Amino acid sequence: MPISNSLGVATLVWLNPHDEAQLVQRLQDHVGKTASVQIWHLPKAKLLRPIGERDYPLDSKGNIFHAAALAHREGLSSIFVADSLTKRQLKEDLRPGEDPLLSVVMVRIRRQGADQNDRPFRVIAKRHTVEGLANILYLLNALEISPSFLNRNGNNKDHGIELHDPDRAVFEPNRASSTGRENHETSITAALLQSFPLPTELCRAITSMINNRAHFQPKKTAGLLRGSHHGTVIMLSFPATPGEIEELRVSVELSLRDRGYHHPGPVGSMKIQLVPWTNDYQATRRDLEMHWNQTHHPKLCPIWYLLAPPQRIAGGYDLERAQWAAIYHGSNDGIFIARKTFQSRLMESISPQSFRRSAATQFQDRLADQLSIDPDRVEIFCSPDSPLYLNPPMWEPVDSAGITSIALFYLTNQLPEEQQQTLKTELHTLNDMEDDYEDEDYNKACCFVPWAEEGENVSGGTVDDMWEVFWGMYQLTTFEMPIFFIDDQSGIDQTVLVVYPDHCYNSDEDAQSPMEDVNKPKVNGMLYGRIKGRDAHMAWMDLRDVSMDFDECVRLSGQDEEHQYPVPR
Repeated sequence: MPISNSLGVATLVWLNPHDEAQLVQRLQDHVGKTASVQIWHLPKAKLLRPIGERDYPLDSKGNIFHAAALAHREGLSSIFVADSLTKRQLKEDLRPGEDPLLSVVMVRIRRQGADQNDRPFRVIAKRHTVEGLANILYLLNALEISPSFLNRNGNNKDHGIELHDPDRAVFEPNRASSTGRENHETSITAALLQSFPLPTELCRAITSMINNRAHFQPKKTAGLLRGSHHGTVIMLSFPATPGEIEELRVSVELSLRDRGYHHPGPVGSMKIQLVPWTNDYQATRRDLEMHWNQTHHPKLCPIWYLLAPPQRIAGGYDLERAQWAAIYHGSNDGIFIARKTFQSRLMESISPQSFRRSAATQFQDRLADQLSIDPDRVEIFCSPDSPLYLNPPMWEPVDSAGITSIALFYLTNQLPEEQQQTLKTELHTLNDMEDDYEDEDYNKACCFVPWAEEGENVSGGTVDDMWEVFWGMYQLTTFEMPIFFIDDQSGIDQTVLVVYPDHCYNSDEDAQSPMEDVNKPKVNGMLYGRIKGRDAHMAWMDLRDVSMDFDECVRLSGQDEEHQYPVPR
């Protein structure tokens, strides 16, 4: 594929040849004569497999980075990426609230430095609607991240994001020769070849199956991270023995004492708490972001990390040259990490908690006023395991504005396409009572949750499976009952199963008794029955608002009677 004036489209979702041709034609129609659009088949797809993760989305931001790394090795400076949202837009099979206009991810690969052997590179990605892409080459060449978007980094569609190698440590540059994943696989293969008399190919096969990352479940240390008037918490992000941690803690406290820093309280000197890293390898970007999300206290910002073991010197450690960093809150649930010095760590520690939060806000504002972000000083975390589009759970709409949405869970994946389309038409049809609605904003929407992966030949679900799904959803405080199911019969007569909690009642007060959770009353089990598909939305509103009993709701639809399923013992 010639590089000049050519635009390669990497697909991180399965497209059949017809879909690929349609996508190329749609893009070419909008790009015009400024570039030639072609499908670019990834030369080394194994890079897109995660390390030890089974449910990893193929169109994740981490895989967009890996696609860019492969493109960089082939001399490409930019590519388009088609993901699952692109496919849904192309096939007009959108989730409720999704933008119907065809879009792709624009990726710009910026080479850094003159080192021909292992030159670093940056990856900038931004989602863009295909319509109106006549100036696409200019847009790609000018693609950059501005700090003015720092407080809005969650809105990737509008502002774009810089992608980093998720399997390398923070602030470590992206390398052209290999990714963190490749380095990891190489090291495991070498260890197997050295330790076991096995053929090279077999060692490589074993490597691909090893779950290096295991199940990363750091200790819940939110209580430790609250801090106190006379102490400070520092998170380690590298393995260390208890003896090494104690030596480091003593060295930090002595250094503070030598500098005269202490809290104005009865304790008199600052107490340091070093929280150990729970894994036997240095934290990667993915690890640190996950660690922050699972351990930080939401009202305390920033949290300080020591990124690497400091060098030993006479009398302790060289803390001035150590790799200090702090993770800050951004907006839209975004977070970013910034390099710090030991001196700034001290000033942060001796300040009152309320001032620390103010200082964090001031630091973020100062970054946003700069002309560019220094990637060696500040990194915005990007959640590498998530895609570059809004992706709420399947039972929730992407955008609920102007729609009335219900969740429908499949109990089968064997419905013929014709039956599925007929059922969907029925679900979106207004019933007799809804025909009288004067509210023009009443638009039915359905969030479908598949029973199994596309193409999998598995048996249909039973009432026991219904209970498992119901109970899982019932425990979500943000989910409003009832819940609906689609089974094989749904394809035949366009009915659905409606399921509602069988609440316990207090016999004295004849009221629901919240015996298990303040947000969710205790239940004896679930109630279920079959109703017409077109009645599902009204049933959801009536039962949600408790304006109708469940048995009455089922009878009015004229399809079934109420059934009870007790809590399994």
